[in-house]
Amino acid sequence: MKIAIADHAGFCKGVDRSVRIAMRAAELEQGPVFTLGPLIHNPRVVSALQARGVRMATGPDFDFPAHATVVLPSHGTPRHVERALQERGLKLVQAACPRVLAVHERLRKALAQGRRVYLAGDPGHTETTAAASLDPDRITVLSSVRDARQIVVQDTPALLAAQTTFSPEVFREMDRELSSRIWDLDVYDSLCGHTLRAQRAAADLAAHCSVMIVVGGAGSANTRRLREACRSACARVRRVESASDLRRAMFRDEDRVGITAGASTPIEHIREVRDWLCARFEIG
Repeated sequence: MKIAIADHAGFCKGVDRSVRIAMRAAELEQGPVFTLGPLIHNPRVVSALQARGVRMATGPDFDFPAHATVVLPSHGTPRHVERALQERGLKLVQAACPRVLAVHERLRKALAQGRRVYLAGDPGHTETTAAASLDPDRITVLSSVRDARQIVVQDTPALLAAQTTFSPEVFREMDRELSSRIWDLDVYDSLCGHTLRAQRAAADLAAHCSVMIVVGGAGSANTRRLREACRSACARVRRVESASDLRRAMFRDEDRVGITAGASTPIEHIREVRDWLCARFEIG
């Protein structure tokens, strides 16, 4: 067996920053520290944070104890939720990815200019929900090219932006569709560079492998898109959260195995998968 790890696999800078902010809050704050929902879309990391004293609140209506500190998640927080927490007198620590916050700022600017906003994103994804909350009446979420074709275009300037982990191919098709129908369309390429580089590297490696392993949480959008990128070049693709999800019967002695991981997956989880394979197969 041969094993290769894709370039750009695992934690991006934004996720790493969010985790470090949460851990630092646990060290410095006098009162209890919570995250508002999962800090990142990786159950194992969420559990590790809980072990460090960073508990997870199930939502904004959670019964926070007195003097609690709430760390806002990496994917952003709906505006009305943040306001409600502030009104309750809770201390908030912003841990959203700077790229996500930059998208919010660009959307605010467009709205102030009188533009309608079309946001390419996954319905229900927390990042998209948070961005759309800036002005639900003037921000339309588009999940597919079909959505873009079906909207009734208004005679007003518009902005097209995207969830940072959205499909680049679908975003480009939406751009072409809306540019042909909207006379003044400002297109903001808000896609995360790390995510795009990771997808390209994974697809390149998958083309030379008999099996690909994608390490990441089931709720992670970029992990899902990594799996899609791998499937475009490799017939056997497995998504796992940890090495415990692997079985020897999934592999052959002669396999060339590629490993990649979502942006919410730390390097040690990738190494666990590699070490699991090394312990069970002769590596050439």
